[in-house]
Amino acid sequence: MSLKKKPQKDSHKRVKIVEIKRKIIEKQERGVSVADLACTYNRSTSTIWKTVASYIEKHHRNKAMAMHATNLFNNAVLHFHQILKRRQKQMSLDSFLVKMN
Repeated sequence: MSLKKKPQKDSHKRVKIVEIKRKIIEKQERGVSVADLACTYNRSTSTIWKTVASYIEKHHRNKAMAMHATNLFNNAVLHFHQILKRRQKQMSLDSFLVKMN
């Protein structure tokens, strides 16, 4: 009995993802904002930011400064994400608690 090899669909998918990441990095280096890149590539802003941040951390000359800057940004985004979640929760609670006149 011989084993048949499966087609290498995963390798094609990986190549495509790497190509998209390369294009994202190139456009970001030219000054395109992360929000615009997210709209262009139909991805979330956090996904685009992770791509850009990992590239910066790998290729920046001053590793400590790059990591510090990305950590500051991540903390700020986390803070605003928590605010958004609290507002969404409050809105859903408000929809259940309707005032009776």
